[in-house]
Amino acid sequence: MTAVNSVSDHYVVPEPATFSEQAKSISVTQGDPARLECRFSGTKPLKSRWMKAGKELISSQRYKVQNTDTNSVLHIVKTERGDSGEYTCEVSNAAGIRSCEASVTVLVPTEAAPAAAAAPVKRLDNLFFIEEPKNVSVTESKALQNHTIALIFAEGTATFIAKIGGDPIPSVKWMKGKWRQITPGGRISIEHKGQNAKLEIREVTKSDSGHYRCVATSKHGEIECSAEMQVTKKEEVEGIGDLRTRFLSQNCSITSDFIFEYHARTPSKQKSPKKEEEVDIVSLLRGKDPKDYERTLTEHGVHDYRAILQAVEFLKREKEMETGKVVSQKI
Repeated sequence: MTAVNSVSDHYVVPEPATFSEQAKSISVTQGDPARLECRFSGTKPLKSRWMKAGKELISSQRYKVQNTDTNSVLHIVKTERGDSGEYTCEVSNAAGIRSCEASVTVLVPTEAAPAAAAAPVKRLDNLFFIEEPKNVSVTESKALQNHTIALIFAEGTATFIAKIGGDPIPSVKWMKGKWRQITPGGRISIEHKGQNAKLEIREVTKSDSGHYRCVATSKHGEIECSAEMQVTKKEEVEGIGDLRTRFLSQNCSITSDFIFEYHARTPSKQKSPKKEEEVDIVSLLRGKDPKDYERTLTEHGVHDYRAILQAVEFLKREKEMETGKVVSQKI
């Protein structure tokens, strides 16, 4: 009887598992990882596992399960929409089974709106604009032509000027729109002297309208500022009174069929060394094949290259007006 009492005195009743920290419900964005953890205590050995919809989750490419005597962690490596739901952490020992639950909500990202473009940087510690270019408004250049002379009135010229400070002196480029870099040549000139940067566009057309950017770069970084060019289209037909007023000051007359004639010798005429008379280069070349221009001019002793170029340009424009197509002529 004494021996039986001794065994009874040393018997330890198992302590069931209790949660010192239960798993918490979480929300994650689809594609992000998720982590659930619970902490517990009780008579050892303690066995823990994670369940979803009655199915045990084991370590794999999608899940990582880490168990100790005091905690259990479930990692979902990369969440998918189907990972949303209730998860159960189950802990058991000789005294029985205890469990806690937590939910995971996987958020499906909506189509992201385009991010707003970052505002251009206009100033750095050692690179800055002293003066920014101003918006300009110009009238489109328009040529007035007839079969006697060609004149261009009030050629529109747009000029952008920026002053840039910094040490060292930065390099400067001009851009139209977001991507197109402007290079000098033809109607376009670009200057950069000291702090002054200038972009000039001559004989502007409607297509020159738009957004222009001045971009300055040095070892300290890049800054930029911008300005707008607005080009107003010149009317194709002007009032006859306006034209009469304009030509009176240029020693011109207007005939009954509205052909303008210079009273003085025009640049496209020159004295022929063979004959004491003026040679009308336009009339001389009109109707001839461009490849015959050189021979014709030589025969008549015409060597005023500037006058020749003006005459050829006039004939080209005259041909374009008749055909509606751009004409390329070389002499």
